[in-house]
Amino acid sequence: KNIRKIERLLGSEKKSVQDCEKELIVAARRSISSKETFEKGKILEYDDLVWLRPATGISPGEESRVLGKKLNKTLKKGTIIKSDDFE
Repeated sequence: KNIRKIERLLGSEKKSVQDCEKELIVAARRSISSKETFEKGKILEYDDLVWLRPATGISPGEESRVLGKKLNKTLKKGTIIKSDDFE
């Protein structure tokens, strides 16, 4: 009986976003961003990237959506990279 009680107290190993955390997700998470100012036509490489807040762009872990892509506009240093920034 006590073992089952302890199991309930430990809770689930599954992580989920709590209602009170939902409004903070965008502010707390990061987006793939430009490490420096890059001119239109630049083909992005891994070393060109930095991960900054807020989470309004492409998420970390999705670098394959950015790498090897050619910019269709100039990006200033620290600009959050979006899907429409490529040709």
